[in-house]
Amino acid sequence: MKPVLNRLWIALALMGAVGAQAALPEPPDPREVAKLSPDQRMAQARALHEAMAGATPEERRAYRDRMTQKMQALTPDERREVHNRMHADWANMSEAQKKEMRDMRRSMVDRMSDQEREHMRAERRRLYEQMSPEERKKWREDMHRMRHMHTHDRPHPPHAHGPMPAPIDGTPQPPVSH
Repeated sequence: MKPVLNRLWIALALMGAVGAQAALPEPPDPREVAKLSPDQRMAQARALHEAMAGATPEERRAYRDRMTQKMQALTPDERREVHNRMHADWANMSEAQKKEMRDMRRSMVDRMSDQEREHMRAERRRLYEQMSPEERKKWREDMHRMRHMHTHDRPHPPHAHGPMPAPIDGTPQPPVSH
């Protein structure tokens, strides 16, 4: 009787593992995602965001790993094509759509455990180390540009050095509250 119960527990555990993996869909082919319209991609991102919210850290990590594998399976030309299409679509998005995408990304990162964040950092470090000097330079420039593009989303602290000097044309300056 005991071996039968052990087999039953093992079978239930395996079924549970399979059911847990079903919480997140299989990552789509990046080429197919790039072909979607921005609205279709936004709907897909919302659905993924909801699925990620209910997933475990292990499921999220496995999803990201599978997505990375799919991207790395593309040829350099295909990756460049996907990248260029995504950049063009991003440039054509409204500010409200961009803000929604940024907010979804931030909330996904906020939900991550410390281990998940460290895993992501390690993966980025590994990819960075594999880049050529030209790719590293472009990546640093892109990150710098993106960091400065997003600063308008965040509240700015009051100016630390007091009020700004009055404009040359003599127009009054609004009062500064600290």
